[in-house]
Amino acid sequence: MFTIVFLGVFVGKYFDELYYSFETRSLVSKANHISEVIVFRQDKKLASEITWEIAREAKASVFIETQWEFIGSVDTGVNLEEIPEEVKLSPTDIERIYQGQVVVRRGFLQDQQSEILAVGVPLVNQRREIFGAVTLYKPTQQISEIINQAEMLIVYTATIALLLSIVLAIYLSKRISDPLLQMNDVARNMAEGKFNRQIHVKTDDEIGTLGHSMNVLALELDSSIQALNKEKEQLNSILSSMSDSVMTISKDKKIIISNPPATKLLKQWVMNYRTGQQYYIDRLPKELADMIVEAFNKEEELNHDVNILGRTYAVAVDPLYQNSKQINGIVAVLRDVTEEKRMDKLRKDFVANVSHELRTPLAMLQGYSEALLDDIAEDPKTRKELAEVINDEALRMKRLVNDLLDLAKLEARQIELDKTTIEMREVLDSLLKKYTRLHPNKEFAFQTSGHDIYCYVDIARIEQVLINLIDNAVRHTGDHGKITVELFQNDMVTITVQDNGFGIPEEDLPFIFERFYKADKARTRSKSGTGLGLAITKNIIEAHLGEISVKSQIDVGTTFIIELPKLSGEQW
Repeated sequence: MFTIVFLGVFVGKYFDELYYSFETRSLVSKANHISEVIVFRQDKKLASEITWEIAREAKASVFIETQWEFIGSVDTGVNLEEIPEEVKLSPTDIERIYQGQVVVRRGFLQDQQSEILAVGVPLVNQRREIFGAVTLYKPTQQISEIINQAEMLIVYTATIALLLSIVLAIYLSKRISDPLLQMNDVARNMAEGKFNRQIHVKTDDEIGTLGHSMNVLALELDSSIQALNKEKEQLNSILSSMSDSVMTISKDKKIIISNPPATKLLKQWVMNYRTGQQYYIDRLPKELADMIVEAFNKEEELNHDVNILGRTYAVAVDPLYQNSKQINGIVAVLRDVTEEKRMDKLRKDFVANVSHELRTPLAMLQGYSEALLDDIAEDPKTRKELAEVINDEALRMKRLVNDLLDLAKLEARQIELDKTTIEMREVLDSLLKKYTRLHPNKEFAFQTSGHDIYCYVDIARIEQVLINLIDNAVRHTGDHGKITVELFQNDMVTITVQDNGFGIPEEDLPFIFERFYKADKARTRSKSGTGLGLAITKNIIEAHLGEISVKSQIDVGTTFIIELPKLSGEQW
């Protein structure tokens, strides 16, 4: 727009200068023509007529003078008396004309509204001598009108051009800027992860091509990101469904990813652990942190069992490489193998204990049977004694095998309980009477909070539990020892079997319900237990949805506590 205005002013000024230049040359030519007429025409009257005709044609007033006299003037353009002195040729201008120069001046008439153009040329005789001057004065009102018309034309043209340029600019702006603005909006949406916005392209030029390319780019990015998100979701699903703990450590040794099991562990190890925050591995347990640092240093896979806070973890640490060259991080997989290790130890202990328990009776069976076969015992009494030993050891082996089978079925929940409603006081009273007769050197006591304490249980299994506990109390209580059985009911039906025997060491209490576990020494010395009774007892009580616990003190005694569910209304 400014360019058009500038060009309009420049063209107007140039046209003004051009037109005045053209008019000046025309007046100079007319003045020279008059000068030639005056010099070369002998007929003064004809010369005057020609001069007047030239002046009339030029619409100018002519003033002719020589260095000696004033020849005359012709007023066809403007009255010479109306020409201000500052517009008329000055003595200096006349002197310049006598020097052979052409003088041109512009000024205003007395009304200061009409401009006048003055031109002076020398009179040169046949001898090429300058002897006078011819001056033409021409009002430029017509010239000004023409120039004004031209300037108005220029203004109109410039205005039309300006309007056209504005319209064109608006059109081009809408044609160019709108697609660019759309592209900008689409680019912003793409930066925000929104790829469904499309550019509406209406042209086939470069901008249209760019718009089509951005639409294709948006579709490709959307497809790629959806594929990446799908893979990420699948990876997250896999990590979340894994029971093993998985964590990823960056090359600056920060924890950056952890699945739910790993997050649970990290919350135990790192106080106030929050997913998404930065945690350095130096906040991990030292055993694990040292293994990760070793994997970084050696840049190789490591597999070790690590003991952390009393539990055993199988840890696999594998480097992550960038472009298969530079290590970019570490992935650590941790599996809690505490139970596996414990079960493996139990398996080994089970084999060892069974072998130990079977070796003694088998050796005795072999020895006494060989004695019978070799006729070492000749008299019938000795043979009977040997046969009784063989029978006792066979029964002992049978009890061991039966106990093992019962325990295996109980642990596998393969035994169906034949439950019925019983009155517990009667069961306990009957058992204690039998033990009183069998062990007259022991003192048995039975205490109860009242009658009618019922339970819904398998009576044979409950009796097996009570017999195991009372047998243990009898075996591990000295002569004249006291065994007390209590029965009472609160939220649960509670049975306690208490003795004042040797007691169990405190360090053995957590393990006495495990298979083949025998507490020492004074408690097991010279006793025939296999170490399976309490394990069977615990499983029977748990099968009845009850609990069993123990309290003991060395040389004071041991108390086993059984808690069974109360009888519900539908079990009567």
